[in-house]
Amino acid sequence: MPMCQVFTNVASAKVTDEVLTKLHEVFTDAIKKDKKWCVVHIVPDQKMIGHGRTTDPCALVNIMSIGNLGADENIRISGQIQGFLEEELGITKERNYIRFDDAPAKEVGWSGSTFGPILG
Repeated sequence: MPMCQVFTNVASAKVTDEVLTKLHEVFTDAIKKDKKWCVVHIVPDQKMIGHGRTTDPCALVNIMSIGNLGADENIRISGQIQGFLEEELGITKERNYIRFDDAPAKEVGWSGSTFGPILG
């Protein structure tokens, strides 16, 4: 279950269903996983202050996946996600951080089990 969570101080009015759908497409393309497994979660209206101690649009992003992450992959994914945030929500690339988590299959639960036994 690849997951992309975006915590941002951008107003919820800007985070439309269309924006959510576009981020889902960008994320699934970036992470190279089937859309049926990917989840996107945007949390707007957060009280946040970023670089330069301003409340200009900023974000914290968490990306978790079982595989498809690594040094080269993370650079590519970062570019795609940060490009989207800048274009769609006005959050410049310098005003957000992404944390990548390449989770072990045994630590991701689904359907009453974990992906450990599912993926073997």
